[in-house]
Amino acid sequence: MSSLPGRLGMVYIANGAGGYSLIGEAKTWRFDTDVDLIESNAIGDPWKTYLMLPKKWECTIEGNFDPTDFSIFPFIGGLNQFGAAGILLYPDRTNTSHFYMGSIWAKLSVEVNITSVSKFTLGGTGEGVLTIV
Repeated sequence: MSSLPGRLGMVYIANGAGGYSLIGEAKTWRFDTDVDLIESNAIGDPWKTYLMLPKKWECTIEGNFDPTDFSIFPFIGGLNQFGAAGILLYPDRTNTSHFYMGSIWAKLSVEVNITSVSKFTLGGTGEGVLTIV
């Protein structure tokens, strides 16, 4: 099994023109998958049993805030003004045939601090399936 340096990753997000834009100052990205379970056991059952509810996923992208990087601006003007945004997560920019693709209901946070570099966090809840290509 091989390791992959994180510096090779990249992120694209859907733009209003029908294409995708690179988030140039992204430093980290991650996605988390999850599922909710509800107990389905009956009185007297010796072991707990569960029913699985629909799967879900979330995505977080963090980086240096660049006010000239227009890829995140649709989320500043109005949260999800175009609906759920398409997102492409590449673990390795040298292998663009392998990536994760989905859509997120995004939320943007920007932090400007006198003692550090200005940062952004673009997080979101997945809409539908996260596809591995």
